[in-house]
Amino acid sequence: MDNSEHGNIPLKKDVYGVKGALEALDEQFNEFALGRLTAKEFFNIYNRFFYDLPSDTHKLFIKKSMEYAMPDGYQHPLVIEKQSLINQKNDLQKKIDELEREHFYIKNRVFLMDATWRENPTSKLQEGEPIWYMHSNKKRLVINYQDYVNLKSRRRIEDDDKDFIVFLTTQALDGIENGPDITTPGDILISNLEVNIYPRTLEEYLIEFGIVAIDETTGTILGADQITIPEDSPNDDASNRPNNI
Repeated sequence: MDNSEHGNIPLKKDVYGVKGALEALDEQFNEFALGRLTAKEFFNIYNRFFYDLPSDTHKLFIKKSMEYAMPDGYQHPLVIEKQSLINQKNDLQKKIDELEREHFYIKNRVFLMDATWRENPTSKLQEGEPIWYMHSNKKRLVINYQDYVNLKSRRRIEDDDKDFIVFLTTQALDGIENGPDITTPGDILISNLEVNIYPRTLEEYLIEFGIVAIDETTGTILGADQITIPEDSPNDDASNRPNNI
């Protein structure tokens, strides 16, 4: 039967070998390649579809941009300015608290005792009657009699106790704020700051002003080794002779 009589179309199949295929076929497919966008083109597309993008996409862009532009983390300029002002305020307050304060009538660096013992202070001190040291407008209890003797000797004062000590009434003594006790001769050398902030400790004061912090896990103080305490110990001036009040 003749296939042409029934409308059949003969098909021809070309078969290429490896070499022929490489020569005849286009392997580049340039029509499918995506061109690189410039930054301007990218942001034109980004702005056009800005409100169509899910919030997670925006968050991802922000996260990636911040990690690249600010590897140390981001702080709002107003937050930085606020912290700077707080630091300045704390520094100023610390300088104020470091100043030596004066009593209106009684000089600093004198010893105080109850006027009841004006006539025989030495024997009463030996029996344990209290004596105080005036430091930055606060009276500091000298715990041991021998410490008082050592402190007096350090100032090279040979006067009798009744001529050297300032005697006050009980009411007057009660009107003077207490400072930290003196348990050793070296305690007299603590800074005005430590006296002025008493009964708070220096650690409590520094934590309050954010100068140091407490590690909540270990309970240790962080940053305390970076704090410089002013060396403003009292001046043992033997020329300051008190008058009985």
